[in-house]
Amino acid sequence: VTVPIGLIGVVRRRKVTWNMIIRRMEHEEAWVETMVWIMQHGKQFFGFTNRERAALQGRFARECKAFLGNHRNATNVQNDNHWYSHWVHAVTYCFMLLFGTLALIEFQRFGNGSMEVGTLYALWKVYSNVGKAMTKLTEVFVRMQHAVVSLRKMSAL
Repeated sequence: VTVPIGLIGVVRRRKVTWNMIIRRMEHEEAWVETMVWIMQHGKQFFGFTNRERAALQGRFARECKAFLGNHRNATNVQNDNHWYSHWVHAVTYCFMLLFGTLALIEFQRFGNGSMEVGTLYALWKVYSNVGKAMTKLTEVFVRMQHAVVSLRKMSAL
């Protein structure tokens, strides 16, 4: 139950992730272009008037602000995907703990069922390992979404 729900959440947010990464890439490209232009033409700045220097500094500051804002948003979306799968696992883990503990109490107190301490411990370990594996799998899916955007951009060239 944990793995399908976690992956469905990541897949449903695919378009949001793609849009954020595309925006970040576009603003990063503009920021790098301006930075490279500044580095290549640095000697010419001595001939600039104060107004021209201020305009150049303002342009660079605007592009830097736009890139950093989109970079933060893209990072937050990617982290949200990670946390979504983490919380899905945590909620199902809590339900498993609750029902497993209640089944153990019922078995020890009334003799109904077949839950023993060893079985409950094994169940805890399995859920713990599934959660770790799901977290890694989610990270792979998020990285693949980022790679898809990069590959589409490269193929468009």
